[in-house]
Amino acid sequence: MNTTSVLKNSNRQAGQVIIEAVLLAVIFVALWMSITNYVKNTNMVKKLIEDGLWTKISGMIENGVWENPQKGRKLHPNNLDRSVSKQE
Repeated sequence: MNTTSVLKNSNRQAGQVIIEAVLLAVIFVALWMSITNYVKNTNMVKKLIEDGLWTKISGMIENGVWENPQKGRKLHPNNLDRSVSKQE
């Protein structure tokens, strides 16, 4: 094996690596675009924030219970209906 054939093989390998990297980048960009289009079309973020998880988190932040904020207000520890006093 002479040095010119070794250089040609290494150049071919380098070219193949670049082509594979470009193809992988194209695949990742296509996947990213399809995922973002799906999320936009199904209003997933809106459902998550308004209807789903955020309402439970908001209830925990406001009232200390995993409920809707309106339902959880009755269960808040400082609510007078649940408090006990030694004064009569």
